[in-house]
Amino acid sequence: MAACWSLACRRLSRLSLLFSLRSEQAPLPPCLLSRFCSVSSVSSGASDLLVNSLRAQIEYEKKVSSLQEIVHPPNQFRLVEKADAQDIILRRTFGKEDIEISCLYSDQTYGDNDGEEGFHPPPNVPMKMVQMTIKIFTEDREPFLEIICCTYGDHATIESVLLKNHVMKLKEAPFEGPDTSLLSKELKTGFLQYLEARGIDKELSKFLLKYVPQQMQQKNACWLAKIEGFLKT
Repeated sequence: MAACWSLACRRLSRLSLLFSLRSEQAPLPPCLLSRFCSVSSVSSGASDLLVNSLRAQIEYEKKVSSLQEIVHPPNQFRLVEKADAQDIILRRTFGKEDIEISCLYSDQTYGDNDGEEGFHPPPNVPMKMVQMTIKIFTEDREPFLEIICCTYGDHATIESVLLKNHVMKLKEAPFEGPDTSLLSKELKTGFLQYLEARGIDKELSKFLLKYVPQQMQQKNACWLAKIEGFLKT
């Protein structure tokens, strides 16, 4: 009786060891394997599609840039090249004044007005605009005059006129100037003439409307290339 019981125990031990080895060597169930492969292939395919799309867009931007006419600012202005800067910056001196102009380009687009057929841009509305933030410094450097002006090529508008300091010396924000809507038409015209005397005129406006979009296109290409490099790492 004892011998039979001992034999049965040894058989059970061998069976337990056999099942244990098989379970350790058993492959993943087919459903889990297929799901893992599916996720991996979808992720890889999406990344490849994105990188290819980026490469195509980069090549397009470079091709368009290479075909554009090279333009130069009026002689009295010099460009400050900053590849990663959002703005396009020009500088010049005028007598004892130092003038800095920071430019941003805006291309107004009009869609189909939520599907309405026959929708067109309003008449006589300029499609392209450059916003100039003009800072005029005297020998003392502060306060300085900051004029925000929008140019559409043939005409310009005064958006803001402020007298500012580099460092806030008061705990409360100082009064820098009134709302531009409170300025008379004659006063705004006077500020435009003030800018024209410093070379900020139609000639500069026409240059900016050509040059700033070109530079923004090059900046876009550089940004796309950085995104491509990030995705490939």
